[in-house]
Amino acid sequence: MNYYEYCKKTGIKLELSPHRGKTWKKFHKGKYYYFSHPTTKAGYELALEEWILTKAQKDGQREHAQQINRLLPHFQKVIHYYSVMGCPKNEQRLRQQVVEFISMLEELLSLPKADVRNDCVNFAWDNLEFLNEFVDSGLLRFQVSQGGYKLSDKWLDRLEKMAPQEADKLPQTIDYWLQAYLGRTENRVNRTIKKNTSNDRAAKLKPLEKYTDKLAHVSHLNGAFVESYHSYLDDLKAVKTAKKGEKPKPGKELAKSTKEGYFKAFRMFCRWLDRQAGCEYDKPKNLDDREYVFREPAGQGRKRMKRKTLLWINEEVDQALEQFPETYGCFLLLMLNCGFRHSDISNLRHDDLDLENGRLIYQREKLNQQLTAPVVNYKLWAKTIAAIREAKSDDPVYVFRNASGGPVEDSMKSWWKRWQRANADNPLASKRWDYLRKTGSTIVARYDNGLDEIYLAESLSTTAKIHYTFTDGEPCEKLDKAIAYLGSEFGFCDPPAKTIELTPEIVKALAKAKIKV
Repeated sequence: MNYYEYCKKTGIKLELSPHRGKTWKKFHKGKYYYFSHPTTKAGYELALEEWILTKAQKDGQREHAQQINRLLPHFQKVIHYYSVMGCPKNEQRLRQQVVEFISMLEELLSLPKADVRNDCVNFAWDNLEFLNEFVDSGLLRFQVSQGGYKLSDKWLDRLEKMAPQEADKLPQTIDYWLQAYLGRTENRVNRTIKKNTSNDRAAKLKPLEKYTDKLAHVSHLNGAFVESYHSYLDDLKAVKTAKKGEKPKPGKELAKSTKEGYFKAFRMFCRWLDRQAGCEYDKPKNLDDREYVFREPAGQGRKRMKRKTLLWINEEVDQALEQFPETYGCFLLLMLNCGFRHSDISNLRHDDLDLENGRLIYQREKLNQQLTAPVVNYKLWAKTIAAIREAKSDDPVYVFRNASGGPVEDSMKSWWKRWQRANADNPLASKRWDYLRKTGSTIVARYDNGLDEIYLAESLSTTAKIHYTFTDGEPCEKLDKAIAYLGSEFGFCDPPAKTIELTPEIVKALAKAKIKV
């Protein structure tokens, strides 16, 4: 991210624009002017100084141009200091006034005539923070005609301490590094992460953007901040959507998992900062302390029992298959039959299907970059097979594609939102698609308490299964029976035949009765 991109993201207006992303240019009175300086902050300052001199020459060497050119560099250094070292919270107003002062000088430079000293004096009296910082004992130091302007000892000391730093040093504000981090996640989309993951990361850092002083130095995210931010999240409430013209009002308490997600994203950001070579940040020692937990006021047990009521029942599945378009009915069956997510449906390939034998052999899309992700062989119900044959696309690779020939994941979500709005009074409008997978897992676990992990294709957990036992993609008789049991609960197939385990005692009794086994 160059300096122009940073300023564009943060809303800072620049006088110059980048040329081919490497140098600077300025369009003035029908002509372009080019300045061979890099697109860093230091490069921009040099290019700006060159442009001011060029503009003064083009304007016929106006008398006041020399005065302004003596003033501008000093205040540009002040803004550069804030960009590099960060702006304390109590100096944000002062920083804004310096930006406005620079804009005023640039405007004066474009005028044929100007009384620079009087305009500067008037500006100072109208901006008290600027007046107190850059006025000496009530006497303005704008003696530009008698030797030029000088910054106060405080600012000269600040600039001297910053001077040893390299000219193109990266900004050290929280905002700069936060944008750099979010930009990094965007750049990783479709390579190592998905678009939804990138959006989720940005959403979970929104509370941090609201809570922190984004213009402060990045070192502000220290141990004390970690503690205060945890307390802030612990007390954070959801905000109700306000009507036009009304102020948003705090809503219900945020869920424990939501707060944990916010704090986890903050911790990830801090660890990333600590690894960046150009960032003056040291990870606080208390960042990973176990004491930073969030409590569920009513306990998790009640929440789990409430979630249980969200599972799909037979009548709801039947109604959905009747009311949904055939394609979305097919998606519903796959979510229930194979524990699929939206992403699994979107990434299902023709190679994963063996419809002749009623099989689907698949590795979860969410885990397919991990060695611990198993490949599971699912037995498909006849209704699922028929639905796939009706809904599958002509795409040579993927089974399902949207109308534009792209992935169906986002199309599924947008269609469901539109259907809910159009059918707000329908009881199905309150249902959640992800609970089809949870419904399937619950029923499979009722049949056999250990099969739900296989059905969900969760990560392998033992060394033997990860490194020694390779049964991936092979049919599992127990899972087939569990899926048959699941299908029978919804009327899609017959329940699995019951079997009796022949214990030694039973075998002995049968032998005594002369019954062959």
